[in-house]
Amino acid sequence: MNQQSLAYLNNSLEDERFFEMAHIAPENSGLPYWILIFSVGSCRKSSCKAAIEVKIADDYISVSIAAEPACLSPENLPPSEIAGLPDIKRWIVLNYDALIKHWNEELTDKEVLNLIKRI
Repeated sequence: MNQQSLAYLNNSLEDERFFEMAHIAPENSGLPYWILIFSVGSCRKSSCKAAIEVKIADDYISVSIAAEPACLSPENLPPSEIAGLPDIKRWIVLNYDALIKHWNEELTDKEVLNLIKRI
């Protein structure tokens, strides 16, 4: 395979892995939701804010990984689940160090999953 083909293949694989995420089950987070954290891909290398995805009902919301987390996609938050947002933010603050190190590629998926604390 020539260099041009290898470069195309590598770029294609990176694009396909854009949304590859590690999943944290409710029993591991203490929240009644699935938490998804970006594992690899171009989102972490672009101008995207450090964030997690939370599966609520049939939608996903983005919540920033920050000392004061914020919902980045409030339009996807079902009205019946707004009461759960403070707990999600508390969970992010509790796990901030591990989550931000993972975002910055200082921790692997396995390492961050081993450090996650339940609320």
